[in-house]
Amino acid sequence: MVKNLDYWPNLQAKRAISTDQVIEGTQEHVNKAIFEKVWLLVVQIKSYYMNSLSQYYQAMADDDAGAHGTAVSRLQIAEAAAKEANKLSNSFPGTVPVNSNLALDCGSVFFEITKRNLTNIQEKLSELVKDNDYIYHQIVPTEAALPTIPKLPAAKAIPVSELYAGQDIQRITGPDIFQKIVPISITESASLYDEEKAKLLRAETERVETANSEMAASLDYLHLPSALQ
Repeated sequence: MVKNLDYWPNLQAKRAISTDQVIEGTQEHVNKAIFEKVWLLVVQIKSYYMNSLSQYYQAMADDDAGAHGTAVSRLQIAEAAAKEANKLSNSFPGTVPVNSNLALDCGSVFFEITKRNLTNIQEKLSELVKDNDYIYHQIVPTEAALPTIPKLPAAKAIPVSELYAGQDIQRITGPDIFQKIVPISITESASLYDEEKAKLLRAETERVETANSEMAASLDYLHLPSALQ
């Protein structure tokens, strides 16, 4: 499968960051005896492995873009992470607890994967170092000077208009399911209107009652309407 180097480093970076976050939670669960200790080793191996892949693919993208010194620096970082992943894989226990739900051969599988990854990175690093030394002569920046690889969302939203381009979208998707929902701004305005109307009615009712009371008092003072009889 051909990987798109434009997004692959960013996707691997996201996976690496996610794995780093899992390590903290796993450590806590191991301390509480919720997870078997071997699981902490699994996520540590995966973290170093993902970080090495992220740096490797970014190095390939940098090399294609002509940033050969930067590519060498990233491959050096990738090599260090790959070595650590391989080292941890080599220390993986030969037998795992039954209740860990791990395959019996997972240790050897981890070792082979990380070893192959390390070999691949070292071969590419040797190649790029030679090219840079003899052809490009670019400065190899330190790790601190390298920009962080931005993480890429694992899933990307696709607009409906793009998904069904050239088709009758209305017929495919049907009517708007939210068309009968009243916007909150209209609901608030209607509520405010009702409240203002109620205030006016209360005020007018009070004025009418006051006027009636005053009229009754005046008529009583004038002995009306009994004085007319």
